[in-house]
Amino acid sequence: MTARLTPLEHRAVALAANGYRNAEIGMLLGGGPYSAAAVLSRAYGKLAARDRAHAVAIVLRTGLLDVDVITRTSRGRRT
Repeated sequence: MTARLTPLEHRAVALAANGYRNAEIGMLLGGGPYSAAAVLSRAYGKLAARDRAHAVAIVLRTGLLDVDVITRTSRGRRT
């Protein structure tokens, strides 16, 4: 499988992989929760993922997202 995610979709999935909610993802991407949901939905479709967890599993398994990106992105995330 070779899903072609846009840079925006890739970033949104990386943020989702770090546990960010749609509202947080939207804010970080310069939109809102509904725009984040739309971006993630497009990514899920391209990945043939059922949901957020499945999308994260797919990008990790296929190498579209490296575990180091998750570690790097999660630094400074509030708890």
